[in-house]
Amino acid sequence: QTETQHAASLPVDKRDLPTAPRPAARGLLLLIEGSYLVSYISALHYLIWVRMLARFSFGLAQSFTIASLIIVWCALGLPVRFYLCFALVFDYHLLGQKFRRLFPFLLLIDEVWSLMTIFLIPKIGLGFGFPLFVLAVYSPFAQRTLLRMAYPEEKQD
Repeated sequence: QTETQHAASLPVDKRDLPTAPRPAARGLLLLIEGSYLVSYISALHYLIWVRMLARFSFGLAQSFTIASLIIVWCALGLPVRFYLCFALVFDYHLLGQKFRRLFPFLLLIDEVWSLMTIFLIPKIGLGFGFPLFVLAVYSPFAQRTLLRMAYPEEKQD
């Protein structure tokens, strides 16, 4: 029996995720959430620099719009990240269920936020900026996978 035939014959409800120790999955999630917190706080701290860069690149009106969007995105993202960090630290048993409901919102926030790495390219270069962008785009899916590993869905009978 080939590997493909074996995979096709597996039960449908078999988990398709790798196994990992729950503390490791939670620790990696906490690291990701912490990095989002740092990026939001850094964006707010360096907002003047980002606005100057946007003004130089896009013009005065667009720089104000970009700065305003950064503030709004941080206002949306910071509370969610703090919630997820506290839920992970205190091992909130309903976190998996809550995250699954939050995921579409988080996906939107994270994918738009990944565009912020473009503003880092003049400072850190394309060699570091582009991989950081790719990492930021992939991050929501990594979070979802890690959360499914740490907080598996309970079967409804």
